[in-house]
Amino acid sequence: MLLSNTYNFTEIARAEILDSKFVRREVRNDRTIYSKQNEMTDLTNLSRIEIAQELLLNNNLNISEIAYRIGFNDPRYFSRCFKKVVGVSPKEYRISSCEKSVDIDSQSMDKLFLEKALLKLETKIADADLSFEQFAIEMNVSKASLYRKIKSVVGLSPCEFIRTFRIKRSAQLLTKHSNISDVAFAVGFNDSKYFRRCFKSEFGITPSQYQELLTAEEYVSMVS
Repeated sequence: MLLSNTYNFTEIARAEILDSKFVRREVRNDRTIYSKQNEMTDLTNLSRIEIAQELLLNNNLNISEIAYRIGFNDPRYFSRCFKKVVGVSPKEYRISSCEKSVDIDSQSMDKLFLEKALLKLETKIADADLSFEQFAIEMNVSKASLYRKIKSVVGLSPCEFIRTFRIKRSAQLLTKHSNISDVAFAVGFNDSKYFRRCFKSEFGITPSQYQELLTAEEYVSMVS
C-alpha cells in the first residue's frame, strides 16, 4: 500500500523538464518580440533623427522644440538618440552646420569679389597708369578694404595682383603675337625691359625664351 501511494518521481521529473522547455521557449519568444520591437524603435528614431538634422538648420527653433515636434517626449532622450546616430549632440551639430554655412557663404563672396576684380582689370589692362588708388575706386571700396580683401583671397598685395594679372595675360598674347614690345604695351607696360624682368620673375624664363618654347612644342606636336 505504501508503494501504491508513493509519488512517481520519474513522471514528476519528466513533467518538470517539459515545463522547463516550455518556459525557455516562451523566454525565447519574448526575446524575439522584444528584439523586433527594438528594431522598429531604432528605425523610427533614425527617421526622426534625419528630420531633426534638417530642423536644426533653422536657428529659430530650440532643441527641445525640435525634439517634441518629431515625436520625442524627453529632449534628453532625444539628445542621446541623436548622438548615438550622428556622433555629436544636437547642439554640436547645429554649431558645425552653421560654421559650414558661413564658410560656404564666405567662399561664394570671395569668388564674386575676385571675378569682379578680374573683370575690372581686363577692361583696364592697357592702362599703364592704373594704380592701387584707381583700382580701389574702380572696385568701389577703400584702399584698406581692397588691400585686406585681395590679400586674404589670393595672398598678394593689390599692386602684385595687378602686375601678375598683366604678366599672365601677356603670356596668352605671346602665343599669337611675335612682337614682345607690342605685347608689353598691350598689357600696360611702358618699359619693355621692365616687362621682361617681371615676366622672368613670374615664369622663370624671358618672353623670347617662352616663345621659343612654344615654337618647339608646336613643332613636336606637328611631327609626332
